[in-house]
Amino acid sequence: MSLSSLLDGSTSSPERTVLVTLLHQNPYLFSGTVAANVAFGPLARRASKDVVRSVVEESLEMVGLRGFESRAARQLSGGESRRVALARALACRPEVLLLDEPLAHVDKATAAILELLVVSLSAKGMTIVMSSHDERLGERLGGRVIHLEDGKVKWMSEECASGLSHEAVGDHHANA
Repeated sequence: MSLSSLLDGSTSSPERTVLVTLLHQNPYLFSGTVAANVAFGPLARRASKDVVRSVVEESLEMVGLRGFESRAARQLSGGESRRVALARALACRPEVLLLDEPLAHVDKATAAILELLVVSLSAKGMTIVMSSHDERLGERLGGRVIHLEDGKVKWMSEECASGLSHEAVGDHHANA
């Protein structure tokens, strides 16, 4: 299945299921501990306690919050909350991670951690789609960039343009 066929609607159903996880710009944390928040996805998928424990530790390590397991989730700073929500998303082991303004309202140190993590996850084969008002973010992270304006594709980086025909993208509107 090609991206062009997805964009023009000629493919009515995916050829296989892809696990996609969305991290909203203002993520909600459940009351309870950080570990309970991160464990939500694996528990909902009926993972064993050993698997859940391992995934929680690994996910918190990835976002730089190892040792936060027993902390109250709703008493964290904004940047820590964002990182816990990202750990919760990663605990689901997505193939595609959708990030809505992941660097909005975080300090420089948290932004640097998140940028490094995005580059690392991408290098390991995870597809990451981000929205951002930071026009240089895609370039900094080595990604492909599609610039939307008024819901239409204004321009795209050469890496994107080489794989798509103008007809496939030119007249499509963003539905975000």
